[in-house]
Amino acid sequence: MTLAVLFGIFFLLSDVSSECQLGWQHYEKTCYWFSTTTLSWHSAASSCRSHGAELASVLTAAENAYLRYFAAAFGHSYWIGGDDEVVEGSWTWAGTDAPIDYNDWGPGEPGGARNENCLAIYHPINYHWVDADCKYPSFRYICEKPYPESGPGHGIGK
Repeated sequence: MTLAVLFGIFFLLSDVSSECQLGWQHYEKTCYWFSTTTLSWHSAASSCRSHGAELASVLTAAENAYLRYFAAAFGHSYWIGGDDEVVEGSWTWAGTDAPIDYNDWGPGEPGGARNENCLAIYHPINYHWVDADCKYPSFRYICEKPYPESGPGHGIGK
């Protein structure tokens, strides 16, 4: 009987290890975490990195719709990983420095003010994107990391 219980626990832990961590949302090959606290953009990026993640990069309309759905469900504005801090008007994803090809800018955005260099999904305009002051401390944030692969070398303690 004890062996059966141990086998059941091992099976359960093995199955859990191939999924996103508790509190993270799975979409395609990515795990997302929606913060419940607010930070500046740079502090949010540091928080994500401390969890082995980056601020979310949004590459497709489908991915954007997924993130907007959760942002709306939670009812808050969220920092995501885009910025134009290096070259004004040249938006890139901070985790990779890849140019932002897909976008969902709100009306009149990006506004282009010199101090609005960081990207957010903004509640007041139906969760479209805005450029905002990176020091603004009142947005929550979305972290992303790859969905864990299953198989040897992956799982608990790996």
